[in-house]
Amino acid sequence: MKTKSLNCNCSCTGIPLEARLPHNPSASIWVDVRFRRDAAKAVRRDRQAYSVDWGYLADRIRRVTSAGASSTAESLAARIAQLVFADMQAPSVEVTIRMEGGADAAGAPAFQLEFRRKDMELGPRTPAADAMRAQAIRACGTGVKILARPFHLLLPSRRWTMPPVDPAREAPRMESAIPRIFWQTNFTDRCSLPVWLNYRRNRRLSADFEHRYVSTEERAEYMAKFAPPRVAAAYARLTDGAAQADLWRLVTLYREGGVYLDIDASLVRPLSAIVAGRDAVYLWDRKRFSNYFLATVPGNPVFAQFIDRVVDGIEHHHERHERSVFYVTGPGALEAVLDTHPGIEYLPRKSVALTGAFTDEKYQYIDRPRGKWTNNPKFIGDKAGVD
Repeated sequence: MKTKSLNCNCSCTGIPLEARLPHNPSASIWVDVRFRRDAAKAVRRDRQAYSVDWGYLADRIRRVTSAGASSTAESLAARIAQLVFADMQAPSVEVTIRMEGGADAAGAPAFQLEFRRKDMELGPRTPAADAMRAQAIRACGTGVKILARPFHLLLPSRRWTMPPVDPAREAPRMESAIPRIFWQTNFTDRCSLPVWLNYRRNRRLSADFEHRYVSTEERAEYMAKFAPPRVAAAYARLTDGAAQADLWRLVTLYREGGVYLDIDASLVRPLSAIVAGRDAVYLWDRKRFSNYFLATVPGNPVFAQFIDRVVDGIEHHHERHERSVFYVTGPGALEAVLDTHPGIEYLPRKSVALTGAFTDEKYQYIDRPRGKWTNNPKFIGDKAGVD
């Protein structure tokens, strides 16, 4: 896919982000993007985020355009601008949405609208109380990470073992259709001090849930036993633990329901309060959807679509040249489904869970340096069981 670097002042005008209106084939929407990059603030830590993938962004715009066929042109333009701002890391971005070649469904003439990042609402708002809780969690987690440095220097081989099943210890606090099963996974059940303290804190906030921890080997056994043959074959091709966990969590939640949380994530509120009255929970992380927290009832049709999209991406990986776990099995793959469901409701991350508050890559992969998915450029084998 063609990308444009953020290392200089750039613009993307029209053609790469063209999208047709399904309810008015004679018209088309064009997206012009202008941005200025501040090198000190504009990029994320992960290497993959240093450039904008215009091809991926164009695909998202086309999907949202098709799904929003019944929307007014103005509301559809605002949604498209939100997508662009979510992908752009530059602090100064302007987006111009133009409709050309016809009129919209209401008979209005062609139009042009301009959007600026500072004027846009990106994702749901975080209540002030949750924002304060999140800030306190970050401060507490920073203290744990500082404490862990001398601890692991003095006791480099000290580890704690995650129990495979930790039963619920309290009666349900609130009613919920989502099963009270709290799923987590990692490459090993032996963990460092920050990971263990984070786990214990999460268990206090999920005491009315049964906790199930699944290691790499157990994930493979689960998929071989319960996944449909096509899904199991796709899983067997994955050579990266994060990619395997991405597909495993979807199959597990679709089959049994419950809540999934990444091992390095920290709950902000009691888990019962997060899922109360809901059939599913989708997380809005910073400026886009993220899959480090997922919750659903069994048999959720959206999760069936998630699984089909991920399996299709694995099967056609080499011909599509999708280079990152993010796009094949991670949030990018799931966004392809969510883009076609404009009614999906998201919760802000500071009301649900934070990543990296108590631990980081060093402590999560303490026995496997550079074990994070961003360090594995080849994550799909040519055929099942081959690296």
